[in-house]
Amino acid sequence: MSEISRLKKELEESRAALKHAELENQSKSELLSTVSHELRTPMGAIISMADLLLTTPLDPTQRKYADTLQQSTRGLLSVLNDILDYAKLDAHAFRLNLEPFDLYSFLESIAVALKAHAATKDILIEVQHGQNMPQHIIADQTRIRQVLNNLVSNAVKFTDVGTITLSIDCTSDANDGGLIRFEVSDTGIGITELERTRLFKRFSQGDGFLTGHRGGTGLGLAIARGLAEKMGGNLDFSSIPGSGSTFWFTARYKDVQEIGSSEPTPDTGIENLPAKAENRILIVDDNKVNQMLISAFLENFGYGFDIADNGGQALDMAIANNYDLILMDIRMPGMDGMETTKRLHRYQRNQAKTPVIALTAHAIDGARNACLVAGMSGFVTKPIDPRSLAAAIMDVLDPGEENTNNPAA
Repeated sequence: MSEISRLKKELEESRAALKHAELENQSKSELLSTVSHELRTPMGAIISMADLLLTTPLDPTQRKYADTLQQSTRGLLSVLNDILDYAKLDAHAFRLNLEPFDLYSFLESIAVALKAHAATKDILIEVQHGQNMPQHIIADQTRIRQVLNNLVSNAVKFTDVGTITLSIDCTSDANDGGLIRFEVSDTGIGITELERTRLFKRFSQGDGFLTGHRGGTGLGLAIARGLAEKMGGNLDFSSIPGSGSTFWFTARYKDVQEIGSSEPTPDTGIENLPAKAENRILIVDDNKVNQMLISAFLENFGYGFDIADNGGQALDMAIANNYDLILMDIRMPGMDGMETTKRLHRYQRNQAKTPVIALTAHAIDGARNACLVAGMSGFVTKPIDPRSLAAAIMDVLDPGEENTNNPAA
């Protein structure tokens, strides 16, 4: 075989291997989508029912049981999210959401959460920050919070008494914005050299004793390091066994000079929702429990609503009625939410299109873009958080906001 023929054969084999890898990644993404939906849908129902139960009059024993139910289900959801996040990182299906946010407000919210997390233990909380922190930066605050929450949770978990210190500082970098650095120090049990070698491996959490007695999947730090690297930084730690540990991570950011004097973003919680009984909303979901939960949320918000069990029924009802908004489940038998939205907007081609907010248990990247391409105006992930739903509704129905009622066909 000539040298040219050999090189051609190697090139063809490399292309075949690359195509095979791409198909494997696609299969992983499809599996993640299915697993995410099938697990998060019942989890969302359990969590939301617990939330609603806690808003009703309960005697002390009932409230104790309901609190335990709520905490346990949220813990289970955290484990599920860990597994999905690690799988996304492993399948290279992970993307960052870079957006401007107020770093000062972010730090305050982290401090409040840190103190609340340690309230059940005899732990002193300290928060420190550098003098050169900009107020507004562009970064993925959701993923920064996720990494920091993991480090704080570990610090509280492995510290029985003493102090946990959160410190934050920013450094300038002429080449590419800057680095934001977080440190979480504790006075807990510390980490031995043997534990160090396996701490960032999947499903590993120090020795077996700690895993069994302190809880956790052993995925958290592996995910946290992967996220830090995705954000252009790193994650590492130092520790003295028996005296405590300091975990730190960095992430790239850019200073947003032009919005430094802007007002803080107003809170979009339920208490600020402009409840208007004259607004009519259509709920589209084939799951009876989801229908009940969303109905309860809308009733609390003060909105009128109707319910459709499937895409075909939703299409008929939306054409016959002038709804202000449709809350659309994505995965339904027969006509799914995306196809229903496309057909409705084709019918409304020459008139104002009814805005549609997607309600989906799909927790993978790409789902949001697919919904927007289908003509939807918003996206809320299950399990549905009432504040997230309230904010999404405000984005569409608040007359002070930019009109989103006419997405491109």
